[in-house]
Amino acid sequence: MLLELLESICENNQTKIVDFFSPNITLSQSLQTFASCYQNNLMVIIPALFLFIFFPILMFALHKSKNPKLEVCSPVGGRITIGIILITITAVQFFYNTYRKWYSSKNIPLSWIYSTGVRYISLCFALFLTLACRNRGIVTSGVLFNYWLLLLVCSIPEFIGKYNYYFDNSDIFKNLFNNKFEEFGSADDNLLQYSTIQNILFIIYFPLLIVQVILSCFVDTPKYHVTNEKECPEYYTSFLNQITFDWFTPMAYTGFKRALTADDLWNLNSSDESKNVVSQFNKNFNNEMKKFAMKKIRKQKKEKRHGKIIKLEEQQLTNENQVSSKAKKDSEENTDAPSVLWPLFLTFKMTFIGSGFYKLLFDLLQFVSPKLLSVLINFIQDKQQPLWIGLAISIVMFLVALFQSMVLHQYFHNMFRLGMNIRSALISTVYRKALFLSNTSRRKMTVGEIVNIMSVDIQRFQDMTTFVMLFWSAPLQVLLSIYFLWDLMGVSVFAGLVVLLLMVPLNSFISVKMRDCQVKHMKLKDERMKMINEVIGGIKVLKLYNWENSLQETITAIRKKELINLKQFAYLHAATSLSWSSAPFLVAVITFGVYVTIDPQNNILTPQITFVALALFNILRFPLAIFAMIFAQAIQCYVSNKRLKSFLAADEIDPNDIETRINSSGKALTIKDASFSWIKETDPFLKNINLSIEKESLVAIVGRTGSGKSSLLSALLGEMTKEKGSVHINGSIAYVPQQAWIQNLSLKDNILFNKTYDEKLYNKVIDSCSLRQDFEALPNGDLTEIGEKGINLSGGQKQRVNLARAIYADKDIYVIDDALSAVDAHVGKHIFDNVLSTNNGLLKDKTRILVTHSLHLLKYCDYIYVMKDGSVSEEGNYSQLIKNNGELAELLEEFLIEEAKTRGRSVSFGEDAEEVKEVLDHLEGIDPIKKRRIEKELLKTVEEIHTSSENIFDKEETLSQVNDSREKETSKLLDNSNENKTKNVESLTKGQIIQKEGVETGKVKLSVYVSYFKAIGLFCTFKFIFIYLLSSILGVLSNLWLANWSDNAKKIQSSNNTDETNQR
Repeated sequence: MLLELLESICENNQTKIVDFFSPNITLSQSLQTFASCYQNNLMVIIPALFLFIFFPILMFALHKSKNPKLEVCSPVGGRITIGIILITITAVQFFYNTYRKWYSSKNIPLSWIYSTGVRYISLCFALFLTLACRNRGIVTSGVLFNYWLLLLVCSIPEFIGKYNYYFDNSDIFKNLFNNKFEEFGSADDNLLQYSTIQNILFIIYFPLLIVQVILSCFVDTPKYHVTNEKECPEYYTSFLNQITFDWFTPMAYTGFKRALTADDLWNLNSSDESKNVVSQFNKNFNNEMKKFAMKKIRKQKKEKRHGKIIKLEEQQLTNENQVSSKAKKDSEENTDAPSVLWPLFLTFKMTFIGSGFYKLLFDLLQFVSPKLLSVLINFIQDKQQPLWIGLAISIVMFLVALFQSMVLHQYFHNMFRLGMNIRSALISTVYRKALFLSNTSRRKMTVGEIVNIMSVDIQRFQDMTTFVMLFWSAPLQVLLSIYFLWDLMGVSVFAGLVVLLLMVPLNSFISVKMRDCQVKHMKLKDERMKMINEVIGGIKVLKLYNWENSLQETITAIRKKELINLKQFAYLHAATSLSWSSAPFLVAVITFGVYVTIDPQNNILTPQITFVALALFNILRFPLAIFAMIFAQAIQCYVSNKRLKSFLAADEIDPNDIETRINSSGKALTIKDASFSWIKETDPFLKNINLSIEKESLVAIVGRTGSGKSSLLSALLGEMTKEKGSVHINGSIAYVPQQAWIQNLSLKDNILFNKTYDEKLYNKVIDSCSLRQDFEALPNGDLTEIGEKGINLSGGQKQRVNLARAIYADKDIYVIDDALSAVDAHVGKHIFDNVLSTNNGLLKDKTRILVTHSLHLLKYCDYIYVMKDGSVSEEGNYSQLIKNNGELAELLEEFLIEEAKTRGRSVSFGEDAEEVKEVLDHLEGIDPIKKRRIEKELLKTVEEIHTSSENIFDKEETLSQVNDSREKETSKLLDNSNENKTKNVESLTKGQIIQKEGVETGKVKLSVYVSYFKAIGLFCTFKFIFIYLLSSILGVLSNLWLANWSDNAKKIQSSNNTDETNQR
């Protein structure tokens, strides 16, 4: 039918298309026939159709591009010039053809006008796109490259035909160029002379087209582009370079010469950087979360209208019971939480669509090879066909396989990159969620569960990304294989289809069991990770009480349960793998058996049927074999998605609890009638809080232990749930916690915290925090690396680094939670005078909120809030509160007595005598009786300290002698160690704790494999090897048997003895 359609398109005076495959003509004659019949009708349309179909892809890239213009001196200048010349030649052909057709009344084929017109339009459009690429900075274009390549390939037959025509009609060319142009175009010229002009123009056109294709193989250079050695060259290479991965050759060559290191790697492309990937994903995911929140609110309103709100029956339930009841309610609500799948698709939809196109193209190309194989077998059987047809089929089969490989590798490249980006987006989302979890949610989720979500569940999303297209690709391959098998072998293929249908319920049952095992496995894994984190966190106490063995047994017991579950999952996975891997074999056997059984006289396995069917069965083998892995990964990903949904839908800290604004006027912080709780819907821990703090003031918050001071700071930071009232903060906040937080970086990096280095400010900060002497004592100054959690720093040093980081951040409000408690008295005084003091402090122009137990500092504060039982019991300046003789006065009394007990020697020997005397003088003006009582307590404490200090001094004298001898020995050891250190200083970075990880290079040693085989058992090892070899041998033998069967069937067919065929 196709041949008849093409013949009808050809003109009557042209060669018939069937002559193209005639065994009596040569390759040159066939190509000339092909040119005369096809070139003016089909071969011009193919490139133009390709360009007009795929140009939206290029338009999208042009729309997204923000690159500068390309240099004119780059290859794009040559492509523009040659494009103009090609358009000019085609325009001359088109207008001349039109003139000859309608104004000379000559029999010129109309297809010549159509072909030149289509070519002219497509060339103009290609030139327009080339100019647009230059203006928008597109360095290479796959659409334009493939267009020029297709145009060249489709022009080859016409060029050969016209080239042969030139030599076959050389006398006409001589007459044409021998001053006979005046005769051309007259009434006596003929079609042959007209064709000569067309041939000359096309012979000029074709070499220019070759040059255009060659120029398209090179990348253009954008203006102001500075080449960076660390920049990934992928996006700055030509399309041909990209599809062949030639840009990766230098990296592969470097890895061939030596082992690659992290310094050898290129930087990430901007589209793969986390900041860009995460921002795009968060935009789509936040939209889904907003819809979920609105749906949740509507559901709650509906429940209120119908009276279905869950209420606690007993108000005396403990907080734990309240949390557990709310956890059940939240778990039910989180089942409707939005999945991350749709936001992921919206974020990476172009990559999904592009990869889907690659996969579809690869799947369709797979079925080209069996068809070509069938044609090749027919060629071999037909001895009369010309040799060039067989060569052409072989070349086409090679090109199809090459193109398949290029398409498949582009698909995997995109999908592996997509998996990496999905992992980055999800890890960032989980990490952000962990930081914003409400206290109720934190109590429901363990650290082990969050770690497993980030390390295991998200990894399964990345692993699943590579094969996600197989959910539609595998069924498509199966259906196409069955269709072509049905076309080849008829209804017998439906017998094999029954086998596939029987596999579905069996594997569905196994999949349910695998899902249950996976859920149980993740619960056990969460429990084990929780125990390990607790053990590591409390390792000191564990060692102190010798609990290692008992906790090891507990963790081992959980691990044993986990291994039992994993073994059960492995058995189920093996069962589904066996069922799907055996499916192609069963389908082939049953199909061939039914084929020769239903019609023994006619259904004989010829080589063509056998080998083509085997090729189709081999195509069918992969999707059926991969089904098992897809199902296993899909089940794991389903469980991970469910866990991730539940985690991401957990309650967060409400950002609307704290109203933050930046205004030059007004209070720095205002709290009105606010109550806060750690757990939602429980009794408030902080009740009726009212604060009003002026800008640039120093405010102290004091109170007994457990009175709510640190909780009040947490409420200011938004970490508590606001039950009522309002909180207004005017400016940005820096927080200095009581427990210092240190990164495993250098001291300088810990202070800068990714802010720009300002030498003047930096020096002021370290001097104010009394860190200069510490830096000088360290081996590499402030570049000395700090260990994990600041393990190589003292408590005071960590707290001062913590404070220095907050000061360098340069915020409006500083919230400091008893930061001076970890430092010595004289250091604390230095920090207060140089940092917090209203007179000379570095933060004198900032608002400072200080929680402190150092009550002697209160007289320097502008305002004081006294906390008691979660409420503000009194407030005012120091003088007012002393006169009130209230809670603060009692705290001062307790403070003085406690100071005498804990710093007895300091009080008796006068280190803090001035502060104590000043506090006593304040108390004397208020209550002389209280002052005398405190003095008696102090004298009593001092006497007790004096009596005990004599023995201490005697012991100290003895200890000092021992220490002197130890110091001498130590100094010798230090001298020796320093000598050894100087020898190694060239190999180790000064002040660096963590050195570069040593990596073995070269081949894996045989001992490693032996150890692995011993771990799994020698019997299992040999069994696996034997079964694998046996499977491979049987697979080869089955193909050989079918080949022998088909050869024998061909021999028997000639003798019409079908009984022997059926027996075989």
